[in-house]
Amino acid sequence: MEAYVTVVYGRHVEIACAAAVLGRQLTRLDRTRRRIALVHDISPTMEEILQRANWMVQAVTEITGHEFGALPHVAHAIKLAVLALRAERLLYFDVDHVPYHPANRSQLERLWKLPLTGSIAALASFNGACNARP
Repeated sequence: MEAYVTVVYGRHVEIACAAAVLGRQLTRLDRTRRRIALVHDISPTMEEILQRANWMVQAVTEITGHEFGALPHVAHAIKLAVLALRAERLLYFDVDHVPYHPANRSQLERLWKLPLTGSIAALASFNGACNARP
């Protein structure tokens, strides 16, 4: 299985709304792959927003046997849960990084086809393009 992944945590509805925009856009660009939202401490309304935007919602309550309360940064801890997902390949997006242009369909396919060595790879940019905010 190949899937897109994002992380949503806390009670800020705007984060779920941003993830919804990302989910809808990924669905528009690529209907063949799943979209998984790892969540922690979200409201039922936020979960519904995510599901309506084509995300499969998976709650995360612990990471490698440690309760979240014992970890200093929940944001980082929940992102580590991405590594525990059983998949052939995952493409992670922060909720504020939305591939908005129709040409991104081919860019996404090129990312999926990159030859990766090892188990984990990360790209700050792809072909000189980076949508990160300063």
